[in-house]
Amino acid sequence: MPIYAGIGQDVQEELEVMKKRRGITAAAAVLMAAVLMGGCADKTLDASQVAATVGEEEISLGLANFAARLQQAEIETYYMSYFGTNMWSQEMGEEGQTYEESVKESALENLRNAIVIRSHAQEYGVALTEEDEAAISEAVTQFLSDNEGNEKGLERMTATEETVTEMLNLMTIQEKMYYAIVAEANVEVTDEEAAQKAADYVYVSNTSHTNEDGESVDYTEEEKEELRAQMQDIIDTAQETGDFAAAAEEYDLTVSSATFGGDAVTALPDDVAEAADALAEGEYSDVIDTGTAYYVVHLTSEFDEEATQTRREELISEGELAFYEETVAAWAEEVTFTVNEDVWDQVTFASPMTIETTEEETSETEETGGTTEEETGETEETGGTTEEETGETEEAGGTTEEETGETEETGENVQTEEAQE
Repeated sequence: MPIYAGIGQDVQEELEVMKKRRGITAAAAVLMAAVLMGGCADKTLDASQVAATVGEEEISLGLANFAARLQQAEIETYYMSYFGTNMWSQEMGEEGQTYEESVKESALENLRNAIVIRSHAQEYGVALTEEDEAAISEAVTQFLSDNEGNEKGLERMTATEETVTEMLNLMTIQEKMYYAIVAEANVEVTDEEAAQKAADYVYVSNTSHTNEDGESVDYTEEEKEELRAQMQDIIDTAQETGDFAAAAEEYDLTVSSATFGGDAVTALPDDVAEAADALAEGEYSDVIDTGTAYYVVHLTSEFDEEATQTRREELISEGELAFYEETVAAWAEEVTFTVNEDVWDQVTFASPMTIETTEEETSETEETGGTTEEETGETEETGGTTEEETGETEEAGGTTEEETGETEETGENVQTEEAQE
Protein backbone atom coordinates (compact mmCIF):
# COMPACT_ATOMS: atom_id res chain seq x y z
CA MET A 1 0.00 0.00 0.00
CA PRO A 2 1.59 3.32 -1.01
CA ILE A 3 2.15 5.94 1.65
CA TYR A 4 0.38 8.53 -0.45
CA ALA A 5 -1.91 7.75 -3.35
CA GLY A 6 -0.56 9.05 -6.64
CA ILE A 7 2.95 9.74 -5.31
CA GLY A 8 5.90 7.86 -6.80
CA GLN A 9 7.69 5.32 -4.60
CA ASP A 10 10.99 7.17 -5.05
CA VAL A 11 9.46 10.32 -3.56
CA GLN A 12 7.96 8.35 -0.67
CA GLU A 13 11.31 6.77 0.16
CA GLU A 14 13.13 10.10 -0.05
CA LEU A 15 10.53 11.64 2.28
CA GLU A 16 11.13 8.89 4.82
CA VAL A 17 14.88 9.51 4.62
CA MET A 18 14.32 13.22 5.16
CA LYS A 19 12.14 12.51 8.18
CA LYS A 20 14.75 10.29 9.86
CA ARG A 21 18.12 11.34 8.48
CA ARG A 22 20.86 12.19 10.95
CA GLY A 23 18.38 12.33 13.83
CA ILE A 24 18.25 15.67 15.54
CA THR A 25 21.06 17.14 13.43
CA ALA A 26 18.65 17.43 10.50
CA ALA A 27 17.52 20.59 12.27
CA ALA A 28 20.82 22.21 11.35
CA ALA A 29 19.69 22.75 7.76
CA VAL A 30 16.61 24.59 8.95
CA LEU A 31 18.56 26.66 11.44
CA MET A 32 20.38 28.29 8.52
CA ALA A 33 17.23 29.55 6.84
CA ALA A 34 14.06 31.54 7.37
CA VAL A 35 10.85 29.80 8.38
CA LEU A 36 7.58 31.28 7.14
CA MET A 37 4.42 30.45 9.06
CA GLY A 38 0.98 30.97 7.58
CA GLY A 39 -2.56 29.73 7.91
CA CYS A 40 -4.64 29.58 11.05
CA ALA A 41 -3.12 30.20 14.44
CA ASP A 42 -2.10 27.21 16.55
CA LYS A 43 -3.14 26.77 20.13
CA THR A 44 -0.83 28.57 22.56
CA LEU A 45 1.28 25.97 24.32
CA ASP A 46 2.52 25.85 27.89
CA ALA A 47 6.14 25.09 27.02
CA SER A 48 6.95 24.08 30.59
CA GLN A 49 4.73 21.00 30.41
CA VAL A 50 6.48 17.64 30.16
CA ALA A 51 6.00 15.99 26.76
CA ALA A 52 8.08 12.90 27.54
CA THR A 53 10.62 11.47 29.96
CA VAL A 54 13.86 9.65 29.15
CA GLY A 55 14.82 7.80 32.27
CA GLU A 56 14.70 10.55 34.87
CA GLU A 57 15.26 13.39 32.39
CA GLU A 58 12.27 15.35 31.16
CA ILE A 59 11.67 16.62 27.62
CA SER A 60 9.73 19.86 27.83
CA LEU A 61 6.83 20.51 25.49
CA GLY A 62 8.71 23.61 24.33
CA LEU A 63 11.73 21.60 23.16
CA ALA A 64 9.64 18.80 21.66
CA ASN A 65 7.43 21.26 19.77
CA PHE A 66 10.48 23.13 18.46
CA ALA A 67 12.02 19.87 17.17
CA ALA A 68 8.77 18.83 15.50
CA ARG A 69 8.30 22.26 13.90
CA LEU A 70 11.78 22.08 12.36
CA GLN A 71 10.94 18.75 10.72
CA GLN A 72 7.57 20.10 9.60
CA ALA A 73 9.20 23.11 7.96
CA GLU A 74 11.81 21.06 6.14
CA ILE A 75 9.35 18.49 4.80
CA GLU A 76 6.70 21.03 3.78
CA THR A 77 9.26 23.11 1.92
CA TYR A 78 10.26 20.29 -0.37
CA TYR A 79 7.10 18.17 -0.58
CA MET A 80 4.01 20.32 -0.07
CA SER A 81 3.77 20.66 -3.86
CA TYR A 82 3.43 16.86 -4.13
CA PHE A 83 0.97 16.25 -1.31
CA GLY A 84 -1.07 19.43 -1.06
CA THR A 85 -2.12 21.36 2.02
CA ASN A 86 -3.80 18.32 3.59
CA MET A 87 -0.61 16.25 3.53
CA TRP A 88 -0.40 15.86 7.31
CA SER A 89 -3.85 14.24 7.62
CA GLN A 90 -3.12 11.61 4.98
CA GLU A 91 -2.59 8.08 6.24
CA MET A 92 0.60 6.15 5.63
CA GLY A 93 1.42 2.46 5.79
CA GLU A 94 -1.03 -0.17 6.93
CA GLU A 95 -1.45 0.96 10.53
CA GLY A 96 -3.51 4.04 9.70
CA GLN A 97 -0.99 6.46 11.20
CA THR A 98 -1.14 9.93 9.69
CA TYR A 99 2.00 11.59 8.44
CA GLU A 100 1.71 14.22 11.16
CA GLU A 101 1.69 11.48 13.79
CA SER A 102 4.65 9.79 12.13
CA VAL A 103 6.79 12.94 12.02
CA LYS A 104 5.89 13.88 15.59
CA GLU A 105 6.86 10.38 16.71
CA SER A 106 10.15 10.68 14.84
CA ALA A 107 10.89 14.08 16.41
CA LEU A 108 10.42 12.71 19.93
CA GLU A 109 12.48 9.60 19.20
CA ASN A 110 15.30 11.76 17.83
CA LEU A 111 15.24 13.85 21.00
CA ARG A 112 15.26 10.68 23.10
CA ASN A 113 18.31 9.39 21.24
CA ALA A 114 20.11 12.72 21.57
CA ILE A 115 19.51 12.77 25.33
CA VAL A 116 20.63 9.15 25.67
CA ILE A 117 23.76 9.91 23.65
CA ARG A 118 24.55 12.91 25.84
CA SER A 119 24.26 10.73 28.95
CA HIS A 120 27.19 8.64 27.65
CA ALA A 121 29.34 11.57 26.54
CA GLN A 122 31.56 11.51 29.61
CA GLU A 123 32.53 7.90 28.87
CA TYR A 124 34.04 9.08 25.58
CA GLY A 125 35.57 12.25 26.96
CA VAL A 126 33.14 14.34 24.93
CA ALA A 127 31.95 17.72 26.21
CA LEU A 128 31.14 21.16 24.91
CA THR A 129 34.25 23.31 24.70
CA GLU A 130 34.36 27.03 25.39
CA GLU A 131 34.48 27.54 21.62
CA ASP A 132 31.35 25.38 21.20
CA GLU A 133 29.48 27.31 23.87
CA ALA A 134 30.53 30.63 22.37
CA ALA A 135 29.38 29.58 18.90
CA ILE A 136 26.05 28.35 20.26
CA SER A 137 25.52 31.57 22.23
CA GLU A 138 26.31 33.65 19.16
CA ALA A 139 23.86 31.65 17.02
CA VAL A 140 21.07 31.99 19.58
CA THR A 141 21.67 35.72 19.93
CA GLN A 142 21.59 36.14 16.17
CA PHE A 143 18.41 34.07 15.94
CA LEU A 144 16.58 36.23 18.46
CA SER A 145 17.97 39.46 17.01
CA ASP A 146 16.76 38.53 13.52
CA ASN A 147 13.28 37.97 14.91
CA GLU A 148 12.70 41.12 16.91
CA GLY A 149 9.06 42.09 16.47
CA ASN A 150 8.10 38.56 15.45
CA GLU A 151 7.06 37.31 18.87
CA LYS A 152 3.99 35.46 17.56
CA GLY A 153 6.06 33.35 15.18
CA LEU A 154 8.57 32.52 17.89
CA GLU A 155 5.76 31.64 20.25
CA ARG A 156 4.29 29.13 17.79
CA MET A 157 7.67 27.44 17.53
CA THR A 158 8.24 27.77 21.30
CA ALA A 159 11.58 29.16 20.18
CA THR A 160 12.86 30.75 23.38
CA GLU A 161 16.51 31.41 24.15
CA GLU A 162 16.50 28.41 26.48
CA THR A 163 14.89 26.08 23.92
CA VAL A 164 17.10 27.02 20.99
CA THR A 165 20.20 26.78 23.18
CA GLU A 166 19.22 23.31 24.38
CA MET A 167 18.58 22.17 20.80
CA LEU A 168 21.99 23.39 19.64
CA ASN A 169 23.67 21.84 22.69
CA LEU A 170 22.15 18.46 21.83
CA MET A 171 23.06 18.79 18.16
CA THR A 172 26.67 19.64 18.93
CA ILE A 173 27.13 16.83 21.46
CA GLN A 174 25.50 14.33 19.10
CA GLU A 175 27.84 15.25 16.26
CA LYS A 176 30.91 14.94 18.49
CA MET A 177 29.68 11.62 19.84
CA TYR A 178 29.11 10.23 16.37
CA TYR A 179 32.80 10.51 15.56
CA ALA A 180 33.83 9.24 18.99
CA ILE A 181 31.61 6.16 18.66
CA VAL A 182 32.54 5.24 15.08
CA ALA A 183 36.22 5.53 15.97
CA GLU A 184 35.69 2.21 17.76
CA ALA A 185 33.95 0.53 14.81
CA ASN A 186 37.11 -0.76 13.09
CA VAL A 187 35.26 -1.56 9.87
CA GLU A 188 37.36 -3.51 7.37
CA VAL A 189 36.46 -3.95 3.70
CA THR A 190 38.34 -6.32 1.39
CA ASP A 191 39.08 -5.79 -2.31
CA GLU A 192 36.62 -8.57 -3.10
CA GLU A 193 33.82 -6.84 -1.17
CA ALA A 194 34.48 -3.47 -2.78
CA ALA A 195 35.47 -4.60 -6.29
CA GLN A 196 33.96 -2.55 -9.11
CA LYS A 197 34.08 -3.10 -12.85
CA ALA A 198 33.76 -0.40 -15.53
CA ALA A 199 31.81 -0.44 -18.77
CA ASP A 200 30.74 1.78 -21.64
CA TYR A 201 27.21 1.42 -22.92
CA VAL A 202 24.70 2.82 -25.36
CA TYR A 203 20.94 2.41 -25.44
CA VAL A 204 17.86 3.46 -27.35
CA SER A 205 14.20 3.32 -26.36
CA ASN A 206 12.20 0.60 -28.08
CA THR A 207 8.80 1.62 -26.74
CA SER A 208 7.96 4.94 -28.40
CA HIS A 209 9.32 7.96 -30.25
CA THR A 210 8.22 11.52 -31.03
CA ASN A 211 6.89 12.07 -34.54
CA GLU A 212 7.11 15.22 -36.67
CA ASP A 213 3.98 16.63 -35.01
CA GLY A 214 5.54 16.32 -31.56
CA GLU A 215 3.32 13.38 -30.61
CA SER A 216 4.50 10.24 -28.82
CA VAL A 217 4.03 7.21 -31.04
CA ASP A 218 4.64 3.56 -30.16
CA TYR A 219 7.15 1.68 -32.28
CA THR A 220 5.76 -1.00 -34.55
CA GLU A 221 7.29 -4.48 -34.42
CA GLU A 222 8.96 -3.77 -37.76
CA GLU A 223 10.48 -0.55 -36.40
CA LYS A 224 11.71 -2.39 -33.31
CA GLU A 225 13.50 -4.92 -35.48
CA GLU A 226 15.11 -2.06 -37.39
CA LEU A 227 16.33 -0.55 -34.11
CA ARG A 228 17.74 -3.92 -33.03
CA ALA A 229 19.56 -4.22 -36.36
CA GLN A 230 21.06 -0.76 -35.85
CA MET A 231 22.32 -1.75 -32.42
CA GLN A 232 23.82 -4.92 -33.87
CA ASP A 233 25.54 -2.82 -36.52
CA ILE A 234 27.05 -0.69 -33.75
CA ILE A 235 28.47 -3.85 -32.16
CA ASP A 236 29.91 -5.12 -35.46
CA THR A 237 31.46 -1.77 -36.34
CA ALA A 238 32.92 -1.24 -32.88
CA GLN A 239 34.47 -4.70 -32.85
CA GLU A 240 36.00 -4.05 -36.25
CA THR A 241 37.27 -0.50 -35.64
CA GLY A 242 37.70 -0.47 -31.88
CA ASP A 243 35.82 2.86 -31.75
CA PHE A 244 32.57 2.32 -29.85
CA ALA A 245 31.73 6.03 -29.66
CA ALA A 246 32.10 6.59 -33.41
CA ALA A 247 29.98 3.55 -34.18
CA ALA A 248 27.18 4.85 -31.94
CA GLU A 249 27.38 8.36 -33.38
CA GLU A 250 26.48 6.96 -36.80
CA TYR A 251 22.97 6.52 -35.35
CA ASP A 252 22.99 9.75 -33.31
CA LEU A 253 23.53 7.85 -30.08
CA THR A 254 26.01 8.69 -27.33
CA VAL A 255 28.16 6.24 -25.40
CA SER A 256 28.03 6.58 -21.62
CA SER A 257 30.20 5.07 -18.89
CA ALA A 258 29.30 3.35 -15.64
CA THR A 259 30.86 1.30 -12.88
CA PHE A 260 29.15 -1.63 -11.18
CA GLY A 261 29.71 -4.45 -8.77
CA GLY A 262 28.00 -6.09 -5.81
CA ASP A 263 25.11 -4.04 -4.49
CA ALA A 264 26.68 -0.69 -5.35
CA VAL A 265 24.47 1.89 -7.01
CA THR A 266 24.93 1.88 -10.79
CA ALA A 267 23.39 3.55 -13.82
CA LEU A 268 23.06 0.16 -15.50
CA PRO A 269 19.71 -1.69 -15.33
CA ASP A 270 19.98 -5.10 -13.64
CA ASP A 271 19.80 -7.07 -16.91
CA VAL A 272 22.56 -4.95 -18.44
CA ALA A 273 24.80 -5.14 -15.36
CA GLU A 274 24.38 -8.92 -15.31
CA ALA A 275 25.35 -9.16 -18.99
CA ALA A 276 28.34 -6.86 -18.46
CA ASP A 277 29.52 -8.89 -15.48
CA ALA A 278 29.72 -11.99 -17.68
CA LEU A 279 32.06 -10.29 -20.20
CA ALA A 280 35.83 -10.44 -20.28
CA GLU A 281 37.65 -7.11 -20.42
CA GLY A 282 37.36 -5.65 -23.94
CA GLU A 283 34.36 -7.76 -24.97
CA TYR A 284 31.01 -6.46 -26.24
CA SER A 285 27.63 -7.86 -25.27
CA ASP A 286 24.92 -8.94 -27.64
CA VAL A 287 21.94 -6.60 -28.00
CA ILE A 288 20.14 -6.61 -24.64
CA ASP A 289 16.38 -6.01 -24.52
CA THR A 290 15.33 -4.67 -21.11
CA GLY A 291 11.70 -4.39 -22.17
CA THR A 292 11.89 -0.64 -22.61
CA ALA A 293 15.18 -0.19 -24.45
CA TYR A 294 17.91 -1.95 -26.41
CA TYR A 295 21.37 -1.83 -24.79
CA VAL A 296 24.87 -2.66 -25.93
CA VAL A 297 27.58 -2.78 -23.28
CA HIS A 298 31.39 -2.93 -23.57
CA LEU A 299 33.44 -4.01 -20.53
CA THR A 300 36.38 -1.63 -20.25
CA SER A 301 37.87 -2.81 -16.93
CA GLU A 302 37.48 -5.93 -14.80
CA PHE A 303 38.81 -3.99 -11.79
CA ASP A 304 38.38 -0.22 -11.69
CA GLU A 305 40.73 0.97 -8.93
CA GLU A 306 39.19 4.40 -8.45
CA ALA A 307 35.62 3.11 -8.31
CA THR A 308 36.70 0.28 -6.03
CA GLN A 309 38.30 2.71 -3.59
CA THR A 310 35.19 4.88 -3.66
CA ARG A 311 33.04 1.83 -2.95
CA ARG A 312 35.38 0.78 -0.13
CA GLU A 313 34.92 4.17 1.51
CA GLU A 314 31.14 3.92 1.09
CA LEU A 315 31.08 0.48 2.71
CA ILE A 316 33.25 1.71 5.58
CA SER A 317 30.90 4.66 6.12
CA GLU A 318 27.89 2.35 6.00
CA GLY A 319 29.51 0.02 8.51
CA GLU A 320 30.37 2.89 10.83
CA LEU A 321 26.84 4.25 10.65
CA ALA A 322 25.41 0.80 11.40
CA PHE A 323 27.75 0.50 14.40
CA TYR A 324 26.68 3.94 15.63
CA GLU A 325 22.98 3.16 15.25
CA GLU A 326 23.34 -0.22 16.95
CA THR A 327 25.21 1.41 19.84
CA VAL A 328 22.60 4.12 20.31
CA ALA A 329 19.73 1.62 19.99
CA ALA A 330 21.28 -0.55 22.70
CA TRP A 331 21.63 2.46 24.99
CA ALA A 332 18.04 3.50 24.31
CA GLU A 333 16.79 0.01 25.21
CA GLU A 334 18.27 0.42 28.68
CA VAL A 335 16.27 3.58 29.40
CA THR A 336 12.54 3.92 30.04
CA PHE A 337 10.96 6.29 27.52
CA THR A 338 7.49 7.58 28.32
CA VAL A 339 5.38 9.95 26.21
CA ASN A 340 2.70 12.06 27.91
CA GLU A 341 0.16 11.68 25.12
CA ASP A 342 -2.30 14.27 26.45
CA VAL A 343 0.44 16.90 26.43
CA TRP A 344 1.99 15.85 23.12
CA ASP A 345 -1.41 15.78 21.39
CA GLN A 346 -1.56 19.57 21.79
CA VAL A 347 1.03 19.90 19.01
CA THR A 348 -0.49 19.91 15.54
CA PHE A 349 0.73 21.01 12.12
CA ALA A 350 -2.34 23.14 11.38
CA SER A 351 -0.22 26.16 10.43
CA PRO A 352 1.94 25.62 7.31
CA MET A 353 5.65 26.28 7.61
CA THR A 354 8.19 26.50 4.80
CA ILE A 355 11.86 27.31 4.60
CA GLU A 356 12.75 30.49 2.73
CA THR A 357 16.17 29.86 1.23
CA THR A 358 18.52 32.38 -0.29
CA GLU A 359 19.71 31.97 -3.88
CA GLU A 360 23.02 30.59 -2.62
CA GLU A 361 21.31 28.11 -0.28
CA THR A 362 18.91 27.03 -3.04
CA SER A 363 21.87 26.36 -5.32
CA GLU A 364 23.50 24.22 -2.64
CA THR A 365 20.26 22.31 -2.15
CA GLU A 366 20.03 21.57 -5.87
CA GLU A 367 23.62 20.31 -5.87
CA THR A 368 23.22 18.02 -2.86
CA GLY A 369 19.55 17.39 -2.22
CA GLY A 370 18.05 16.30 -5.55
CA THR A 371 17.79 12.68 -6.56
CA THR A 372 20.17 12.00 -9.44
CA GLU A 373 20.40 9.05 -11.75
CA GLU A 374 23.68 8.06 -10.14
CA GLU A 375 22.07 7.99 -6.69
CA THR A 376 18.99 6.01 -7.68
CA GLY A 377 20.61 3.75 -10.23
CA GLU A 378 17.70 4.37 -12.53
CA THR A 379 18.12 5.33 -16.17
CA GLU A 380 15.49 7.16 -18.13
CA GLU A 381 15.31 4.87 -21.13
CA THR A 382 14.18 7.31 -23.76
CA GLY A 383 17.29 8.02 -25.77
CA GLY A 384 21.03 7.90 -26.05
CA THR A 385 22.00 10.33 -23.32
CA THR A 386 21.93 9.84 -19.58
CA GLU A 387 20.36 12.08 -16.98
CA GLU A 388 23.84 12.95 -15.75
CA GLU A 389 24.81 14.20 -19.21
CA THR A 390 21.74 16.29 -19.80
CA GLY A 391 21.47 17.62 -16.25
CA GLU A 392 17.76 16.91 -16.26
CA THR A 393 16.04 15.50 -13.17
CA GLU A 394 13.24 12.99 -13.23
CA GLU A 395 9.89 14.63 -12.77
CA ALA A 396 8.91 12.34 -9.88
CA GLY A 397 12.12 12.46 -7.87
CA GLY A 398 13.97 15.74 -8.40
CA THR A 399 13.28 18.99 -6.61
CA THR A 400 13.45 22.01 -8.88
CA GLU A 401 14.45 25.51 -7.94
CA GLU A 402 10.90 26.64 -8.63
CA GLU A 403 9.58 24.16 -6.06
CA THR A 404 12.17 24.94 -3.41
CA GLY A 405 12.20 28.65 -3.97
CA GLU A 406 8.49 29.24 -3.49
CA THR A 407 7.29 30.20 -0.02
CA GLU A 408 4.09 31.39 1.54
CA GLU A 409 3.79 35.16 1.35
CA THR A 410 1.84 35.43 4.60
CA GLY A 411 2.67 34.76 8.23
CA GLU A 412 5.57 35.45 10.52
CA ASN A 413 9.15 35.22 9.33
CA VAL A 414 11.40 33.37 11.76
CA GLN A 415 15.07 33.85 10.99
CA THR A 416 17.30 31.03 12.18
CA GLU A 417 21.02 30.41 12.36
CA GLU A 418 23.13 27.32 12.95
CA ALA A 419 25.81 27.32 15.62
CA GLN A 420 29.13 26.85 13.91
CA GLU A 421 32.64 27.19 15.07
